[in-house]
Amino acid sequence: MKTVVGLKNLTRIERSVVALGFFDGVHKGHKKTILTCAEDAKAASAKSLVVTFLPHPKEVISPASQPPVLTDFDTKVKLISELGVDILLFIEFTVEFSKLSPEEFVDEILLKRLGAIEVIVGESFRFGSGALGDAKLLLELGKMKGFKVKIIPLKKHEGEPISSTRIRRLLSQGELEKAKEILGRYPGLSGKVVSGFGRGRRLGYSTANIQLKEEIQIPGDGVYAGVAHLNKRRLKSVINIGASPTFGVSERRIEAYLLDFEGDLYDKYIYLDLVAKIRDQKKFENEKELAHQLEDDVKKTAALLA
Repeated sequence: MKTVVGLKNLTRIERSVVALGFFDGVHKGHKKTILTCAEDAKAASAKSLVVTFLPHPKEVISPASQPPVLTDFDTKVKLISELGVDILLFIEFTVEFSKLSPEEFVDEILLKRLGAIEVIVGESFRFGSGALGDAKLLLELGKMKGFKVKIIPLKKHEGEPISSTRIRRLLSQGELEKAKEILGRYPGLSGKVVSGFGRGRRLGYSTANIQLKEEIQIPGDGVYAGVAHLNKRRLKSVINIGASPTFGVSERRIEAYLLDFEGDLYDKYIYLDLVAKIRDQKKFENEKELAHQLEDDVKKTAALLA
């Protein structure tokens, strides 16, 4: 898959099948749209093209209402690349771009630049200035201008539509299993390992302090069993999300203790799959009591991920 950032960096395409959306989280509903794009493009001997936006449109139009995203840039690229499409295009969402009418977006972007013969969207998709365009309008414009439009119905889970908003809510509540069912994968976090206070090392459990690449949705505070992906290795991990009440630290942090690992992690990038919450955070009377709890956390994680 070829990844292109910025419409100006994309060579004009003669024939394409386009999947349109922000695709935050690349959940099961998004996957249906993207897989349909890949299948239809292959059948039509056209390029399959996923079109999304950078940054989130709300960050430009109404920053105060912009929620944390579910996937950072690199993770989104990785997840979409696994779905068999030819090109992933990130259109830079600016104030100027936001002023395009639905008709201008179709004429100038979809037809003139992307050569769309078919456009695939979810039924809740909106586009154009003031979000005036919807899937129904896109269908009408397709009939007028000679391109096919396919609208993918909202996928449901347990009777409720699958959405990024729903996944954010589940993560904030620590409902990893339900979030996994909707995502089709374990929720994850990725970032750079930075220096910490060294308290874990003093307790015999040296932790990696993770600095997130972007502001993304973090699960609720607690201790989690997970898997760290590091240089093609998969390592069982105990992951702490939240403050450090035992040490009087109120700052929310993400720390991971990698089982069966020795070595320097500083400045390395790491991806964490969050598999299950094993306990809530707790303030301990002293470091010895905390060390005993960490020993128990490691045993629980090893057994859970055996």
